[in-house]
This record gives sequence, C-alpha cells and structure tokens, in this order.
Amino acid sequence: MNTETMSLRKALGQKKLLDKQIKAMMSEKFVTSESAQTAVIDGLPLNAWQDEVKANYQSLNDKIRRREALAVAIMDANVNNFVELPRFITLDEENIGTEKVSFAGAIARKAYYTNELSYIVNELRQKVTNATEQFDFINDLCERTIRDRMAQEFGTVNNASAKSREERETTLRKQYEAVFYDPADIVKKAKLAKERIENYLEEIDAILGNATEMTTITVTY
Repeated sequence: MNTETMSLRKALGQKKLLDKQIKAMMSEKFVTSESAQTAVIDGLPLNAWQDEVKANYQSLNDKIRRREALAVAIMDANVNNFVELPRFITLDEENIGTEKVSFAGAIARKAYYTNELSYIVNELRQKVTNATEQFDFINDLCERTIRDRMAQEFGTVNNASAKSREERETTLRKQYEAVFYDPADIVKKAKLAKERIENYLEEIDAILGNATEMTTITVTY
C-alpha cells in the first residue's frame, strides 16, 4: 500500500496528468497476431516484447489505481473544505457580504457562471444587437417610404407650400419611424452583468487557487 501527502492543487494536476498518460497508453500494442516464425516485434525479441506488454498492462492498472485514489481524496477535500465567496444572487443585485461555500460548491458555481449564466447574458446582449439592427433597418425603410410617398403625393403638385410638405413629411415620419423598446433596461443591465460575472469568475479562480494550494490531502492506494 502506498501513501502520499500533497497539496490539493498538486493532486488535481497529478490526476489530470494520469488521465493524459492513461489515454496515451491506449496506443500501445497489447495484443497482436504474427507469423509463427516471427522472432522480433517492434524491435524487441519476442520474449522481451511479451515482458514489456505485461509491464505496460501492470503500469496501466497502477495508474488507474492511483488516479482513482486521487479522485476520491480530491472529492473528499472538495466536500469538507470551505472558502468565503462574495454573494451573487441575480444579474442585477450587487454583491453584498460573503458566504461560506464548500470547494465543491464553488467549483459548481464557477461552472454554472461560466456556462449557463454567461450564456444567458450573451443571449440578452445578442437580443440587443438584433433589436438595434432591426431599428436601423426600419428607419432606412422609413426614409425610403417617406421619399416615395412624398413623390406620389406632391410630385405633380406645383403650388404645394413648403409648410404643407413639411407637415406631411412629419406625419409620415411619425407613422413609419422605428421605436426602440427596452422596458427592462437590458441595454445597460446586460453589459453590467457581463462585467460582474467576469469579475466574479476571476475572484473565484483566485480564491480557489489559493485554497487548493494551502489545503493538504493524503492519498492511499
């Protein structure tokens, strides 16, 4: 039985490295079919190659065993150790005070903010972009419509006063011009929410990074 003591951050790095090494070992030739006359495989005498395969398979199992022990120790540490994080309730509310959250809770929150919450904010900002483009399109159409209507209504009228033309153009503009509706103040709030989420994620990273460096775990396998 082996026992190792290390920082949680190192354990996370070791588990990631083992995952990479285990995956890489799948390129090894664990079994093969050759002619009965074959004496050399992959540059090794047959007996030496067979011994190497056995050693590689044993190494694979050793890595899996250590990786699983690390995973269990990491999970236990993530559940039983805590950090103080700023409160973050909604997109609009300011961070007020802090709350005690397990490492696991902080990691889950980071994932939620990175994926789902950031997606929501980006979608809101995209809706603002789409509405702005629609606003510009409607205004362009408005100008074309006004030109066409003015030409139709006054093109053959020589005695129409400038005032009549101006009043008619004003009426048409009020009828066809674009109106940008933002009842929930999304233009402003989505931009601020994006900044708050980015700052919050940076803070979580810093807090978790320091905590995992300072937390020691023991791995037995």
